[in-house]
Amino acid sequence: MLIISNLFSIVTLDTCKAVDQEGVYIVGEPTYQLKNSIVKNDRLIGQTYQINVTLYNNGYIKSKEFTVNLKDEDRSLNKNISLEPGKSKIVTFTWSTVKIKNQRLIIYFYPSDLDVIKTKYNSGSKSFTIKIKNDKELPAASTPGFEIIIVLTAIFIAILRKKIIK
Repeated sequence: MLIISNLFSIVTLDTCKAVDQEGVYIVGEPTYQLKNSIVKNDRLIGQTYQINVTLYNNGYIKSKEFTVNLKDEDRSLNKNISLEPGKSKIVTFTWSTVKIKNQRLIIYFYPSDLDVIKTKYNSGSKSFTIKIKNDKELPAASTPGFEIIIVLTAIFIAILRKKIIK
């Protein structure tokens, strides 16, 4: 009887593992790259970043649709994906900010179907901080048109010299 009980436990355990929910998780840290800075009157007024997060399905079955959510203190961006078993996918967001300070972002992933119960196998999150380059770190910009004023002044002085010499 003990042997049959142990055999039943092993078969049940293996069967549960095989039909376990998708084993999806975030691989490594999300990465970000500055794509655009908006400067007005030599002041930084906004930045746009490309943010990448890699998700991996280590389960045995194709994942159902997932929502991947990028959230800051003001808003959130969503993308829906599904993953084949043993495959990873890079999800890319374009995120813009007008706040010139370091910002904490959180990436969440969870089943898109609200009837699916969230578990540690099909949902999770990871937070990271974007280090914002402030306006003091920006290279000095010249005033547009300043060069034209210098050239016109030089031409004017050259013309005056010619007239004075004659």
